[in-house]
Amino acid sequence: MNTIDLKKAPLEGKKAYLVRHKSSLILIFLAIVTICCGTILLVSGRFAFIGFYLFGFGALFMFNGIQIDHGGNKIRSFVSVFGYKFGDWYELEKYYALLVTTANGGASEFGSTVVLHELYLLSNDKKKQPNLQIAGYRKREEAVEQGNKIGDLLNFPVKINKFN
Repeated sequence: MNTIDLKKAPLEGKKAYLVRHKSSLILIFLAIVTICCGTILLVSGRFAFIGFYLFGFGALFMFNGIQIDHGGNKIRSFVSVFGYKFGDWYELEKYYALLVTTANGGASEFGSTVVLHELYLLSNDKKKQPNLQIAGYRKREEAVEQGNKIGDLLNFPVKINKFN
C-alpha cells in the first residue's frame, strides 16, 4: 500500500520522499469515466471537454505523501497534482516520536470493513503543529516494520500501541 524508498532516504541538505500513497481504485475509475465523458464532448464539438480532461487527468496523476527537507529540518504532508505539491511545512524538531496505532472500522471498500494500522509523528505542541499522519497499512506487522525504518531515518523512538 505504501512504500519507503531507502535509496531516497534523507541526505544532508536534500529533500527526500519517504512515503507515497497512490490513488485509490475508485478515484482512478472516476478519472477514466471523466476522461471518457470529455472525449464524448470533444466529438460533439463542445468546449466543456477541457474541464473534464483537466479534472480526469489531474485525478489520474494525483498522489500524496510525506516530504522531508533535512537541510531545513522540515517535514510536510503533501498532495501532488500534475507534479505540483501542496502542503504546509512543519519543523521536524517539534516532533518527538513515531506512533504505530490501529484505526478500527471507519473505512470500507466494496462493503467490507478495513482495519488500518497507522503511523503518526507525535508533536510537542499540537496547537501550532498537529500530529502528522505518515501512512496507513492493512497489516500490523508491515506498519511496525515501516515505522521502525522511518524511526531510524528520523532518529525518533517508535511507540507501538499495544491495546489493539
